Order: sequence, then structure tokens, then C-alpha cells
Amino acid sequence: MIRLESLTKSYRDGGNRFDVLRGVSLGVEEGELVAVMGASGSGKSTLLNVIGGLDRDYGGSAEVLGRDLSKLGDRELSRYRNESVGFVFQSFNLVPPLTVLQNVLLPGYFEGGGGQPAAAARSSARDALARVGLAGKEGRLPARLSGGERQRVALARALFRRPRLVLADEPTGSLDAQTARDVIDLLVELNVKERLTVVVVTHDEQVASRARRILRLKDGLLVDDREHAR
Repeated sequence: MIRLESLTKSYRDGGNRFDVLRGVSLGVEEGELVAVMGASGSGKSTLLNVIGGLDRDYGGSAEVLGRDLSKLGDRELSRYRNESVGFVFQSFNLVPPLTVLQNVLLPGYFEGGGGQPAAAARSSARDALARVGLAGKEGRLPARLSGGERQRVALARALFRRPRLVLADEPTGSLDAQTARDVIDLLVELNVKERLTVVVVTHDEQVASRARRILRLKDGLLVDDREHAR
């Protein structure tokens, strides 16, 4: 599903160059749950951004779902991000005035159709909420939800288009220990029951221990890649 070959990424700050990824090569098969670990600045989030099509300025090769991301035009890349990949971040990125259902429907609005979502879209959004255990809370506002429930809404939004791949960047970073376990349990359940491919960036060893594989980055290099019995 994911094939990265000699992936490089650099930033410039004035006259200085910073190498964030230095020749990273790896593969992720369909149905895997993979954790990516490393210190701050090791390249974890940058790696996820390349896989998700959020960062196009890189060297090497990034192929996802059989497509070379560097060869996709703007419209194709936008469609890839909206339909093939679901994103979950540490900050829930929910819109406060919108209900739970409306927040889940947001990807549909950004497709360009605007206006009132079709009945089919609403049905898909309700289904996504049911998959994360939030059936019956469609009309609530984010302010009336717990932190764990808000992250579940964010996950439901990521699942709205039924993507084959979910990329989660520190999804438990803002949660207490028990709520973090609940959220990662949900990701594991979706991975096992639906063969959803999940790549999760985390600094939490407990979260990483639930993955089948753990990748470790250090100074932009892949220094460890091992199977893990969860």
C-alpha cells in the first residue's frame, strides 16, 4: 500500500539547511497498524505529511495505493487526500458552532459542492459516527463533549469517505491516560475488524505497543523497524 524509497526532505532557514528526512525507505502493507516513534524533530510528522499528500516538496519516491504522489496534479492530489486518506491530528480541529454531524460532513463541503449535503452524505456521516461509538450524539456541539468524544468525532470525520488509509499524528497527545487507551483501542478495533490500514505517529510507548510494527526515526533516519506482538 505504501512504498517510500530514499525519501528526503530539507528546509532552509536563511543560509542554513536542515535535513528532516534523510533517505528513508520503508513499506506498509494493506491492513497493517504501524506506529512511528522518535524524538521531536526526528521527522515523524513530515513523514506522515508526505504520505498524506500534504507535502510535495521532497526527494525520492512516495507511492501510495499504487500512485506515485509526485506525478499527481493538484486536482488529483486533492481527490487523493479527500477520498483515499483520513487524517486525525492531536488538536481535534472541530468547528465549535457546528454540530457533531456537521463537523463530520465537512469533507463533503470542501469538495466544492457546498450547500445542503445530500441524504447519502448524511447517512455516511451517521454511519461513521456509529463506527466510533457516537450514535445518538449527532446534534451536540463540540463544547458539550469530553476530550475523548471530540477525538472520536475527528476520527469519524476521517472515516466519512471510507478511506483505505488513516494517518494519525499524535491522536492521543491531548488526552488523559484512560481516554488515550480508549481512542487507541478504537483504532485497533477498526484495524482488525475492517482491515483499515493505520499509521500513527506517537511519543507514547503504551500507544505504540498496540501496533503490529514500530518504526523509529532519529535525526531523519529510520533506525529501527520491527514487528511487535500486541
